[in-house]
This record gives sequence, C-alpha cells and structure tokens, in this order.
Amino acid sequence: MVLSLEAEGRVPMEFKEAARRILWHYKLLILFVVTGGLMSLALSGDGVPMHVASSRLVVATDVESDVAAGSVTGIATSEARIAEVLAGANIDRDPGSVASRVSITPIGSSGVVELAVSDPDPVAAVAIARGLSYEVIEVMRRSGLAQAPLPYLVSTADISTTQAVSSTSVQDVALGALVGLVLGILFTTLLEAISPTIIGGDAIAAELRAPLLTVVRHWPRIDEQEMAWLSWQVGAGARRLHVKTVDITTVDPSIDVRPLAQSVSESAESYGSTRAPHIRALGADGLTPFSANGSVGLVIAAPTVLKDADLEPVRELMTVTGWPTLGVIAIERVGVHRWFLRVRSKRRRPSEVAAPSQQPRSLRPSRSGRAS
Repeated sequence: MVLSLEAEGRVPMEFKEAARRILWHYKLLILFVVTGGLMSLALSGDGVPMHVASSRLVVATDVESDVAAGSVTGIATSEARIAEVLAGANIDRDPGSVASRVSITPIGSSGVVELAVSDPDPVAAVAIARGLSYEVIEVMRRSGLAQAPLPYLVSTADISTTQAVSSTSVQDVALGALVGLVLGILFTTLLEAISPTIIGGDAIAAELRAPLLTVVRHWPRIDEQEMAWLSWQVGAGARRLHVKTVDITTVDPSIDVRPLAQSVSESAESYGSTRAPHIRALGADGLTPFSANGSVGLVIAAPTVLKDADLEPVRELMTVTGWPTLGVIAIERVGVHRWFLRVRSKRRRPSEVAAPSQQPRSLRPSRSGRAS
C-alpha cells in the first residue's frame, strides 16, 4: 500500500518537473511560436485582400443537395471549362489557380447550391462566377444530367454583393503558431534529454538526497534571522550525524563560500552553543581538509538553476569520502524568474534562534578576509 501511494505521488511530481524544465526555455518556445506564425503568414499568401462573388443555382428537386453539389463541382472546377470562361471574359488568369479558388456549397436539402469564386479583382470574381454558373447550366442540360427548366439561377453574382476577405486568415496564423509551439516543445524536450536542467533548490536537494536548508534570495546578502536559522540547522544536523567539522562546498566556482562559512560559524558561536561544530570552507587553502577522526559533514551551496552534470563533482566527493550531507543552500541569481522556482513554505523557526536585528549581512569578504 505504501509503495502504491509513493508511485501515485511520484507521477504528478515528475510531470511538474518536466513542465518546469520545458518552461525554463520559454524564450526558445516564444521564438518557435513567432517563427511558426510568420512562416504561415508568408506561405498562405501575399496579404492582398480577396473578393468573393457567388451565385446560387437550383440544380434538382428530386436529389439530395450533396449529390447535386458533387455534380456542379465536377463541372465548375474543370480547368477546361474555366479556360473557356476566362477566354470569353477576356481575363488573364491561370485556370488551375482559379480552380483552387472555386467552392461549391450545398444550401439546405432542397437541391440548391452556392457557387463562389474568390479573386483579387472584384470585377473578375463576378465575371468568373457568372460565367461558371452559365457553363454549369449549359453542360448539365446538354449532357442530360438535368431537364429544363433545371438547373436555373436563383441569384446571380453582382459587384454589389461581393465580399472582401483577407487572403491570410487568423486561423492560418494560429495554426502556424501552434505547430511552432509543438516543435518548440519537442526541441526543448530533446535538449533536456541530452543535458537535463535542475531548477529549484528543492529539486537540487532531492537530487543529492539531502534537506534544503535555505534559499538565499539576495546573494551575497543574507539577513540575521535567516543566518541564525541556517546556523541552527547546521548545528542540529551535525549533532544528529555526530560530526564535529562541517565543510561548506559549492558546485559553482563563482560562488565564494569562504565568507558564508565564516558567517555561519560566527552566527553559531554568537548564540553560545557549546556544541557548535567547526565550520569551514572546503579547500579554502587549496588543499582538501580531512578531519583526523573522520567526523566531517558536508553543506553544499548551489545556484537554483544548474545542469545535472554540474552536480557530478559533488556526487563523486560524497562517494569517495563517504561524508554525510547535512543539507543544501540554494542561491538565487539575478535574472532568474522566480515563477520557475517552486515556492517553498517557510518552516516555523525556534524562538530561541530569533535574531534581534533584521539588517542584512553581506557575505562579500572584506580586505581582512572577514565577512562584513
């Protein structure tokens, strides 16, 4: 039962992680959407408005309108018939192109069909629609498909009834943008399959199988209360794992953990903890410091967004040394949109570690080497 509950809970979690990794590439997705819309706009036409002229014919009274529409379509879209109409109206058009702009629509179930022609020139649209209507009537009577007075015109195409429509519809652009979005999602999925991105301090902590100690939102500054809470957690984790030395390391070489380690150590000592561990930066002197009794714990500082490959050195360090991990300190960088990072509820902090001052502490090292 426990396994089934864990499996059910992991499915939506994996879906959220996948969605967050894809949305992290939102700029790339926007580029694909815009490109898809622009390509649809470029391929669907030159932007010249089209004019639609239409005539209505009663084809038959004893057959269904769909059957009647099929008969009319075969005649009205014939390039040979269209060529005759164009020659008679002295219109310079390609018969094949005109055929693609002829549409036959059944009206109701009474054998009435609408013959519509679209063309950039409204006069030409009317002339072609009229010519094709008369051509349909003549061919159907001559071939025996209908007996006089059928078929006959109910309404004739006229210049006053033409409608101007855009050659590029909104639906075409929307479809192009949708195709671009799908391609963008597939492309970002491929990118994440090749090089996964870990987003959010909780996700990084889950990858390292360690608790998330805190999220520093204004690096290199951290307020006194947050520092007190962080040092309390480090001390509690050290006592739980029976370690006397805590080494703070980072997966990003641009993050200087020396002032952070010094500030955490000073905060722990300032509250008079007699069992506070020795806190230091890992490899601050260029050497990897090992404890004589082997009781060393790790605290890992990492940016809130990184590649999975960036965690490999830390994983190897944990495997080689066997040091337990007390937790992860996530550091937000400027330019990282917070809506991509999971909002983590604040835990209730012990009243005994509440800081008297809320002034932020800078973690930039001063000239003397101490954090200011």
